[in-house]
Amino acid sequence: MRRHGVGTLVVLALLWIPGWVGAQTADLPDLHERMFIASQLHTAIQMHFAHWEGIPNVDLDSAYRAYLTEAIGAETRLEWTLASMRFMGTLRNGHSWFVDYGLRSELGRGLGFRLRYL
Repeated sequence: MRRHGVGTLVVLALLWIPGWVGAQTADLPDLHERMFIASQLHTAIQMHFAHWEGIPNVDLDSAYRAYLTEAIGAETRLEWTLASMRFMGTLRNGHSWFVDYGLRSELGRGLGFRLRYL
């Protein structure tokens, strides 16, 4: 795996999702869209993530394969979003995250919890 320290932070908030999958619906993106988004996440992590020293035992490729299995098998937008959040969680830092604004808009709030390291 190539590890580049291009920046000190990377925020992968996926601000482009609403334009792709409808900001006002909670419909599950089709398989092609889910795989495109997954590949964009993986590529962005490889190119821009700069905190590898904080997660020396993380195997990004294995985590990505597990994520793909979940993303392909997702039956609802919520399942897909939670799988995406779990994948980003493997990076174990507060600078890399996943937000599905379409689902958040549909729910009218966040997913019901907030976690912060204090």
